[in-house]
Amino acid sequence: MVERLRILMEKENLTTKSLEERTGIDRYKWGNLLNGKNRMNEDHIQALKKGWPQYIFWLVTGDTIPEGGQISPNEAENKPKEIGNENDQQQQHDDFDHPALLTSSHRRYHRPGAEEETKSEGP
Repeated sequence: MVERLRILMEKENLTTKSLEERTGIDRYKWGNLLNGKNRMNEDHIQALKKGWPQYIFWLVTGDTIPEGGQISPNEAENKPKEIGNENDQQQQHDDFDHPALLTSSHRRYHRPGAEEETKSEGP
């Protein structure tokens, strides 16, 4: 797993400092892991999963499942870039639940507490 972490770091231009910033795990702990002084544990894996969910299966097993979105950094290089950034994509997803796009009859299915709103919107 450590060798795959090194590959991830190289492909994503990461340092132990940037790993610390992104994961909350101290850079010296990452350094000790990379130098073989410590072994990767569940905290490391969970932190990497939050930062790079598309690589976690590969990081742990060395295998990929492209059809399930689980790829390696090498596969990511060959994948065409999507238009926009993650925030744009998240915003597009969230727009479907925007109250202005929902009729009162559908609100109860999309937002918690909307059932009370629907009842109070009577004639």
